[in-house]
Amino acid sequence: DSSPCYMHVLVGGQALTEAQPLWFKIVGWVAFFTAVIMTTLVRMSYFPLTFWRAMEAHNITNGKRELYLVSTEDKMCDLEKLRELIEYRRKHRVKSITSMIWDGPGHCDHLIRRPEEYTRYLQDFVSAVKGETD
Repeated sequence: DSSPCYMHVLVGGQALTEAQPLWFKIVGWVAFFTAVIMTTLVRMSYFPLTFWRAMEAHNITNGKRELYLVSTEDKMCDLEKLRELIEYRRKHRVKSITSMIWDGPGHCDHLIRRPEEYTRYLQDFVSAVKGETD
């Protein structure tokens, strides 16, 4: 669900401290950004770019079907980057991509707020994949 997410610095910091008390968020953000600064000084932006290029080129579905389910305010996923990835993969790799972007907050929030709709997307996707392999 909403994976692969485009893990950049702000998304990473939010993901690590999302459900924590305020004191932990402050300590967590300080520790996280200290580690980010140290890593950045050593590696610059090599790893995020390498990860992103690998996601563009990855062929786990053998060019068949992919399903992306995400909400507009998912703090674990940069929605604009996910849209870019979907568009790229549509043009270059995958014959059929289904994406559903729900309005609302939270990572996987749509699973709780709209379980029937979420389940329908999953069932339709699995049925389509199964139909291709039969």
